[in-house]
Amino acid sequence: MTFRLPKSFSRILKTQKKFRRLVESSLLRLPEKVGPQQKRRPSAPKPILTDVTGFGSNPGRLGMKLFVPRRLPAKPALVVILHGCGQTPESLDIASGFSKLAAQRGFLLLYPQQREANNAQRCFNWFRPSAVARDGGEVMSIRQMIDHACRRHRVDRSRVYVAGLSAGGALTAALLAIYPNLFSGVAIFAGMPYGAARDAISAMRAMKSGITRSPADWGNFVRAVSPVQKTWPHVSIWQGTRDRVVHPG
Repeated sequence: MTFRLPKSFSRILKTQKKFRRLVESSLLRLPEKVGPQQKRRPSAPKPILTDVTGFGSNPGRLGMKLFVPRRLPAKPALVVILHGCGQTPESLDIASGFSKLAAQRGFLLLYPQQREANNAQRCFNWFRPSAVARDGGEVMSIRQMIDHACRRHRVDRSRVYVAGLSAGGALTAALLAIYPNLFSGVAIFAGMPYGAARDAISAMRAMKSGITRSPADWGNFVRAVSPVQKTWPHVSIWQGTRDRVVHPG
């Protein structure tokens, strides 16, 4: 028995075969080179940390970087992070992952930034009396940054925290001594105590060999700038026993 296909159906088959040959030939064909004017440049990724200006008189001439999560609670906490020598807020954030944690937990993240114009190695000048004087220098710039972030983002001022690494840790100790009421918690990583140096030479000597002073002597430096302070925030101090940059002593 034989069957004759209707013309319309046979025409459909021919069309399908022709279409299949076109598809196969296009798949086997090598891609043509695209001219320079046709190349699409990938869009630049959006920066994680944003620059903030106009936060105050900025006597320490520091930069301010801020990370604001997409989902921020009504009264968020604020965490201030101070980088070490040779670092930038971006490099420390990549190494620490603080912005990822801030996005997960919903807190505001502030990175003060040292400028090469202030210090060629981008170290915070924790050893200069003018930089760590009450209401002046770099500590005042950071206080202005904190106040600006608190006002603009309605931060819960009972949940402001600061942490610093190396030179940033030393400046964190100065912030703690001068403005203890600003913070609920402080963490110092491989830093130096407040009053350890008064210039670059004594700072290098202290970092290399350590300083022998009694607890009362160290405390006197702090009591001199905050004589009426009775209660202090929680302080966590981290120091490696094999640190070759900052002597454990």
